[in-house]
Amino acid sequence: MKTSKISFCVLFALLLFPINGNAQNQIQINSQIMKLIRKLSFILITFPFLLSACATDENLEYPVFTIELGRNSSEYIFLKDFFEAKEWVVLDTCKDCIISSIDKIECADNDIYILDKVRRKCVYRFSKEGKYKNTIGVYGKGNGEYIDVYDFTIEPLNGNILILGNDSKVYVYDKHGTFLESKNVSKTRLWNIQATKDGIFMSTNHSTFVSGDDAFLLYKFDFSLNFVDKWNRVLPQHTSVMPMSSFVFQGLRNELSYIDQKQNRIFLFSKKDNKFNKNIEISFPNPRPISHYNDAMIFMEKENQQKYDWLCEVLRSKDKIVATYFRNGKYCVSVADGRNGKIIKEGILAGIMSQIYPLSNDEYIAAIDPEIYISNNLRDEFSTRPKQEITEESNMLIVRFKLK
Repeated sequence: MKTSKISFCVLFALLLFPINGNAQNQIQINSQIMKLIRKLSFILITFPFLLSACATDENLEYPVFTIELGRNSSEYIFLKDFFEAKEWVVLDTCKDCIISSIDKIECADNDIYILDKVRRKCVYRFSKEGKYKNTIGVYGKGNGEYIDVYDFTIEPLNGNILILGNDSKVYVYDKHGTFLESKNVSKTRLWNIQATKDGIFMSTNHSTFVSGDDAFLLYKFDFSLNFVDKWNRVLPQHTSVMPMSSFVFQGLRNELSYIDQKQNRIFLFSKKDNKFNKNIEISFPNPRPISHYNDAMIFMEKENQQKYDWLCEVLRSKDKIVATYFRNGKYCVSVADGRNGKIIKEGILAGIMSQIYPLSNDEYIAAIDPEIYISNNLRDEFSTRPKQEITEESNMLIVRFKLK
C-alpha cells in the first residue's frame, strides 16, 4: 500500500487548526488527511534535504541581513502566486518501485534519485522521464546493509551514492546499487549529509547525544570520509525535536548553506574562511523559545503551537528567499529579496504545500501524491498538468517548479 508524505509541519497543522480556504476545500483536504493518517505507519520527524551543491567561490561576497517574518501575514496566498509549474513527470508504477514516502530528492546525470525511509528504506533511481531503473541500499543486518536510514547524497566527482545510516555510519554504493564500502565517521549522532565539490558535509541539528569535543553542529569530511573540520558548538541542552524542514542543507550558485531552524539562522559556508558564517537571521514577533525543542511534549502542545511563531521551510533561489512558518496557528509563507531580506509578498497559505526541494538557482522539484492531485487540492493551482492520465493507483508525481 502506498503511503503519501506531506510536510510534517503542514500535517500537524491540519490536525490542530482549521484549513485555510473555503469550506469545500476544507472538507476535501480533511478527507485526504484522514486517508493519510490511516496509511501512515509512523510519522517521520527527521526531514532531509535536496541536490548536489558546489564549492564556494573564494571571492564571493556574502550579504548579512535579517528577514522579518509575520509582520503582515493576514491575507491569503496561493502556491500559484509565487510558483509556476514547468514540467510534470509521472513515475513508473510497478511492484518494485511503488514509493511510500518521499523524504528527499536529488537529480544527477539525467536521473532522479528518491529516498524512501518508510517502506523499503532505500533510494530509488528513475530516468528524467520517470522510468524505473533500480534501487540503491538494502535494509538488513548483513554486509552493506543498514537497520535505519537518515539521509543520502550524491558524490559529484564519481556519482556514487552515500547513504547515512544509524550510528553515523555512511554506506557507499555506485548508481547501479552495488555496495562499495561503509565507514563509521563520528562518535556524535549525524542526521543529514550533503556532498559538494569541496567535500562531504554533515550536521547534528543540535541532537548529538554526546557532549564536549564531539558536540558540534556542522562537520566536514573528505571524499574518503576522513574527518576534516567541525564548526559551531551545539546548544547547551540536547534537543530531542528534529528540524521540521524538508532539508537543512542547500546548494545555490557557488554556495552551501545550512538552515538552523531552532535558532532561526541561515549559515553560509565560506571556502575563503573555511567555516560556516551566520549570514541571515530570521526574526519573528513572538518566536518559539529554544527550550521547547528540548521536550517533544511541550513542543506539540496545542497552546504552544498557537501562541508562538516558528520556522518551517526555507527555499533560497538566485535572488529570492521563500520561507514558510507558523504565525498565530496559521501556516504562512513569505517571499523576501535574497539580497537584503526585504519582504516582497507575505500571507496565509491557502491549501497544502508539498515537499519542495531546490534543484538549481531558480528551479525546484516536488513530489505530489496522485490522490491529492485528483482531489483538486493542487491540480487547479497550476495551468501546466501531466500528460498522462492520473489515477489513485499511480505512483508519485514529480513536478518541476520555477519561482516567479
